[in-house]
Amino acid sequence: MTPAEAAVPPITTPLQALRVILPATAFSDAELGELAQRCSLLDLEAQRVLIREGEPSDNKVYFLLEGSVSVSIQSRFILRLQKRGDSIGEMGLISAAPRSATVTTDCRAQLLVIDALLQERPAPDGDYKLRYSLSRVFNAILTEKLRSTSDRARLYEDMANRSQAEERQRFLLEQEIASYLQQISLYSHLVNSAHDAILITDEQGRILNANRALTARFGIETDAVIGIEVGTLFGMPNGEPGNWESISARSRQDGWQGEIVLYHPTQGAIPADCSISTVDDPEHALLAYSVILRDIRERKGLEAETRRQAAELERAYGQLRELDRAKSSFLSLVSHQLRTPISSILAYSELLLTEGMVEPEEREPFVSVIHKEAGKLSEMVNKVLAISKMETGQMLFNFAEENLEELVRLVAAMYRERAKAGGLTLDVDIPAPLRPVVCDADTLREAIGQLLDNALRYTEAGSIRVEATQARDRSLIRVIDTGKGIEGLEIDSLLETFGRGGAVNIGPHGLGLGLPLCYLVVKAHSGTLSLKSRGEIGTEATIEFPMQPGGDRTGG
Repeated sequence: MTPAEAAVPPITTPLQALRVILPATAFSDAELGELAQRCSLLDLEAQRVLIREGEPSDNKVYFLLEGSVSVSIQSRFILRLQKRGDSIGEMGLISAAPRSATVTTDCRAQLLVIDALLQERPAPDGDYKLRYSLSRVFNAILTEKLRSTSDRARLYEDMANRSQAEERQRFLLEQEIASYLQQISLYSHLVNSAHDAILITDEQGRILNANRALTARFGIETDAVIGIEVGTLFGMPNGEPGNWESISARSRQDGWQGEIVLYHPTQGAIPADCSISTVDDPEHALLAYSVILRDIRERKGLEAETRRQAAELERAYGQLRELDRAKSSFLSLVSHQLRTPISSILAYSELLLTEGMVEPEEREPFVSVIHKEAGKLSEMVNKVLAISKMETGQMLFNFAEENLEELVRLVAAMYRERAKAGGLTLDVDIPAPLRPVVCDADTLREAIGQLLDNALRYTEAGSIRVEATQARDRSLIRVIDTGKGIEGLEIDSLLETFGRGGAVNIGPHGLGLGLPLCYLVVKAHSGTLSLKSRGEIGTEATIEFPMQPGGDRTGG
């Protein structure tokens, strides 16, 4: 009920009701008085049937004064009337056809009833006046109905237009949402299928989300990092902690890229390339941070391997330079060592060839000198060739079972006269019988002879002792002298080709090929050669090799 309707005083008479529901200028007071005689007031409780669908018309028209009624057709709700003056059953004014709808009160309602059926026939002019009044009432009702229908039609049209616009807007919005959802799905797939680990953090650096690569590449479960501060997950490579304030401050301008270490609970620090950028809304307000991590362990491994190989190349280059230096030194030494015997041979041979320079009975000493110097030349050349063949794997060894004790005593006997001539004693010490060994007798004799030759060269007084023992399946031969000792730094160089102790003069001591040759022979027997010096006095050289040598039999 509107405020205007609420201001109308309660209706107690039909005339009062007519004045309320009919236009004020449509009827005179006399006409309203006549109509009031055909009207009555009807009060109904809720859920009372006023008109029933299909019943014959009783020529009564109802006007709603208070309350509301529901109109239904075939038990289906059609509309609700609740405006004062709404008419019900108005077709009863002009037709006796059955009622087309059922009208039921929703609540307690008051209605004005106009009975259009004339019970008693009045005078013709009175009947005419009454019917004329009823016709005018019908016209007023129809006019109000048409106006109300027109207003409702416009309202329905407006509502339909608004509904269509809303439907169109809803359709466009659904399309836009579907497009956004498709993009989100695509971006989500791209993020989850990315090779690099991607983290999203809030402004305080707390991790909001992470893709599967964090687990696949770094072995860190994504659920375990949600909610923790990203600064606790990684640090800087220089050992500084990953303070989020400093990291995020660097990334607010143009982003930040650098190398960090990722802390794994079991694997320790994992090196990674890190890229941090901001995620902003259309107004450039900060929403979150994007952190991209790339595992660089393989790259670091390759870098370390590259550095290692570079260091090896540097060492190899240094060794090559040292070999080149040794080569130059050797060539110089060879030229010096060969010049002396060649000069002697040439000088003595020229004297022999010059007629009258040497008497026949004086030629023997000259020939002896030439033979001696030629022997030196042959020895040097043979050693160089032997070492070259063994280093290049071209030396063939003849391994066979030999009597080691007999071999050692034979070599010692070959050098005993030379030792005696130098005022030295040469003893052989074999405390227990030796079992036969498999060896190349010629090269092993050469190796033992080289050790004795060195001992004789560097021992000016005292003695030289050769020891031979066996333990389990290995044989040991030691040559011990009382000569000049060797400095510790020089021992290793003596085993290198052309190596010689720094304190040794070039003149009487040869090219320094003896120990390298001995080393290569022992190596071919799957053994070892070691040198030990007691300082300035005495050197001990030891050959140790198995009784059944294995491995390479070519000396390479």
